[in-house]
Amino acid sequence: MRRKPKIRIWIIDKKTIIVSLFAIIFTILVMSKIALSNKIIPDKENKIKAKTILIDPGHGGIDGGANKGNILEKNINLDIAIQVSSILKANGANAILTRNKDISLDKLINDGGSRYKRDLNARTNIINSSNADLFISIHANCISGDTSENGTMIFYRGKGSPSNKLADNIMSNIHNEFKSLNRNQHSPQIGDYYILRNAKIPGVIIETGFISNESDCNLLLNSDFKNRIAEAICLGINDYFKGTASN
Repeated sequence: MRRKPKIRIWIIDKKTIIVSLFAIIFTILVMSKIALSNKIIPDKENKIKAKTILIDPGHGGIDGGANKGNILEKNINLDIAIQVSSILKANGANAILTRNKDISLDKLINDGGSRYKRDLNARTNIINSSNADLFISIHANCISGDTSENGTMIFYRGKGSPSNKLADNIMSNIHNEFKSLNRNQHSPQIGDYYILRNAKIPGVIIETGFISNESDCNLLLNSDFKNRIAEAICLGINDYFKGTASN
């Protein structure tokens, strides 16, 4: 004899419904607060709105970059890059990431070259095909055998070029944000790097700090520092567009 299937009736009490509604409302409020906290530029001063910014977190996947024990540069780069992307988007810009997770990019190129060269070519190809207004490549520094060096460094290509102006604007905001810290205040420098040489749009390489320096390393692991340096980078980008605006 075939039995009829049992029909289960779920009865949700009023208390459960109220708790669920409060949880949904709380989540919406938290997400809204995060979005509002990322909106750091007043509308009347906003020059990044509708601009396209390419953000390149250095290394990734098999390539950990610089390291100090189990602290890997690739993870620091990605954390800061994602925060920069969030801030840019909250302020109306279009942000593009070369990677948004822990992956290497060399597999995107199949030209038979070294893994390192394929990775650089992949990043450069993404930059040049992005139609972005500018790019920033985010890294962390390391000097083996010298633990005294600290501070943020920025590299650009071409004295007096748009990249030079971008580097100056970003560095000025970083120095202003962290002037209370005992960090070296480096001036932007010309850098002969593959991505800078081959990119067809203005861009800079930002070495956010030195993993080899204990104080800098602790800062690079601190979420508040990573958020603040991301904000300074975005403010610098906005200042760059203020200076290049035609209106």
